Amino acid sequence: MTLIKSESISNLVKALALAKKAFKPVLKLNENPGFKRNNVASKYADLTTAINATEDALLANGLVISQFPVNDGSQVGAMTLLIHESGELLGNAFTLPLGKQDAQTGVAAVTYARRTGYLAVLGITAEDDDGQTAAGKAN
Repeated sequence: MTLIKSESISNLVKALALAKKAFKPVLKLNENPGFKRNNVASKYADLTTAINATEDALLANGLVISQFPVNDGSQVGAMTLLIHESGELLGNAFTLPLGKQDAQTGVAAVTYARRTGYLAVLGITAEDDDGQTAAGKAN
């Protein structure tokens, strides 16, 4: 998939820079019991947490994110568009291969792609606990 963008994104970039100053931290509040390190479940920030940390600042600066499912052969994912009130936009699709061909796996992959795309288009990450672990510091 290729990058989608309007001819100009200058208004969008200015608005995003202002919005990012007001973003709240995207905290890893959820646990993944299926992935453990030293017998402790890993933590992650779900899509709702990411939206809650950023949406007010986006809206205050004339920005919205629109996402929808995409299918690319045997892969599914999400198209994420960052749209400014001027009509300028920037976006891309992120797809994942499916390990199993059923509805639950497909929806899980779309949800994962939405979260990844949301954070990526804003140029942000969730709090860094992996870096702390790698540095030998407690989480």
